[in-house]
Amino acid sequence: MSADIVPLPRKQPEAPASLDPILSLTASGMNSVNAVILDRMQSKIPLIPALAGHLIAGGGEKRLRPMLTLAGAELVEHQAHI
Repeated sequence: MSADIVPLPRKQPEAPASLDPILSLTASGMNSVNAVILDRMQSKIPLIPALAGHLIAGGGEKRLRPMLTLAGAELVEHQAHI
């Protein structure tokens, strides 16, 4: 078995890398995710809603997985229309 290797041209980035495009793409979906977290974390135990609020307000890597999931879903939806 053999394969051809085709080098892809490398383009220098024009601006520093930014998460702004994925943040804007997933903003409404992330608002829905936050609403679900808040809705499902209601409890008579005060610590549980406090933890939910911490997850939402904290951002960071705990928010990356749902953001990537939403971006992937958006990608599939756009490809399905081609």
